[in-house]
Amino acid sequence: EVTFEERENPDDILIGTDGGLYRSMNGGDDFMKINNLPITQFYNIDVDFQKPERLFGGSQDNMTMMRTVGALDGYFFILAGDGFHVRVDPTNSNLIYAEWQFGGLHKSVDGGVNFLLSLDGINEDDRSNWNSPFAISPLDPNTVFFGTNRLYRSFQATEWSPMSFDLSNGEFIGGFQSYGTLTTIAPSYQSLETVYVGSDDGNVWVTQNG
Repeated sequence: EVTFEERENPDDILIGTDGGLYRSMNGGDDFMKINNLPITQFYNIDVDFQKPERLFGGSQDNMTMMRTVGALDGYFFILAGDGFHVRVDPTNSNLIYAEWQFGGLHKSVDGGVNFLLSLDGINEDDRSNWNSPFAISPLDPNTVFFGTNRLYRSFQATEWSPMSFDLSNGEFIGGFQSYGTLTTIAPSYQSLETVYVGSDDGNVWVTQNG
């Protein structure tokens, strides 16, 4: 076993984190990220159905990424933070929804060049999951859904309206902010009025009348 003192260059330090691999050549005063390792962990991915060469992914500690060409190294960042759900309107490539941790939902109307926070109507006292659920209706792409501890609906994420009461078992006594929240939204492929949701504390709900 080689000790730290016996290494040829003890100022050369490698550190692995949940965001990737970093290297310092000056004993830890500065670190540079090693970007040539294909080790990004994606939480959620999507494809642009109008331009299928465009791929999107929300990644652990590495933001929301987008690829516009077929190259393996053609990804670039479009939204900061941890990346989670990212969805492209299947009929409009310019309309993209993406979010960072704890429900930071954003919308772009210019194909991912610019994003604006899109939470108007969401109750500030609601609990949001680390990976908050978002869904586009398969029957009407203008109808979108977002989950806190309640289910919300909107036209293109402009103004949100609650569809439900608290669908979890209530606020977790331990105080952990991402518990007692919705984690899954599944709009029906048969009816605009039917939506299924699931919570992180074991509940599954369905509405059949909107």
